[in-house]
Amino acid sequence: KGRKSVKEEKRRPEKPKESDSKKKNSKIIDREKITKNKQFLTFLVALIVVMILFNVMLLPCSIVSESMEPTLMTGDIAVHNRLAYVVRTPQRGEIVVFKAAGELVGKRVIGIAGDTIAFHDGYVYLNGEQLDESAYLDEDVETNSMDEFTVPEGTVFVLGDNRENSLDSRFWEDPYVPIKIIKGKLIFKIPLGSE
Repeated sequence: KGRKSVKEEKRRPEKPKESDSKKKNSKIIDREKITKNKQFLTFLVALIVVMILFNVMLLPCSIVSESMEPTLMTGDIAVHNRLAYVVRTPQRGEIVVFKAAGELVGKRVIGIAGDTIAFHDGYVYLNGEQLDESAYLDEDVETNSMDEFTVPEGTVFVLGDNRENSLDSRFWEDPYVPIKIIKGKLIFKIPLGSE
């Protein structure tokens, strides 16, 4: 009874050979490397997509003046679509960004080619009729100028929403912004400024 038969000894599980253990560890390490490589490639692709978005499609700008308040507050980040005017021209009411005196400037389009803009009793008149600006201006905001403007082809007439504190088409030596220098159209803002 004290002796074990040869058959019983064979039934015992064999200890894994050292080389089998190394193979398993090697497979685990290979899987970890593959996973890390996939994660890195995913990150790299995401980074490239973001870079393309910001270099080709989007133009973020920090708001440094109060000329567009309360729509865009000082300190906000305004994000513009660079491709908005590839197939069409700016429309009335849109906020555009363009370069003037070496800086990016954001203003609202009030007049397009052929429009006549005049000012009476603190209101903007577009082609002889009072412009409804209730969507973006408070009722008590006054827009004053003694001049009348007729917008030439290939340009727009722009105003800041903070009419009493905006240097815009009313005051510039050349009051019209050439469409070709417009860099983009506002699509959203990141509100970081104080109200």
